[in-house]
Amino acid sequence: MIKGSSVLGMDLFSDVFQSALIFHIPHSKTDIPNQFTADFIDTELLENEIMLLTDFATDEIFSIGGTSKLVFPYNRVFCDVERLEDEDEVMFNVFF
Repeated sequence: MIKGSSVLGMDLFSDVFQSALIFHIPHSKTDIPNQFTADFIDTELLENEIMLLTDFATDEIFSIGGTSKLVFPYNRVFCDVERLEDEDEVMFNVFF
């Protein structure tokens, strides 16, 4: 039986991961900076979009041993840090 609380027992290998991986977690948060919330006209629509576009708990799921994480602090409704200019990028056409 695999022990541990992380994904697939990856914590069993945390000594290997500690220096080898940095987890990029861009869509786990629901926050929008207070100074920008007034820019959104429909609060209900905003809340619905946040619920649809958030990858909930990914920042917690990938807490493995001593690995490093880069977690963007705001929701992608405010700023999608993975939005790329390359039209061949898979995510380029998701919303457009």
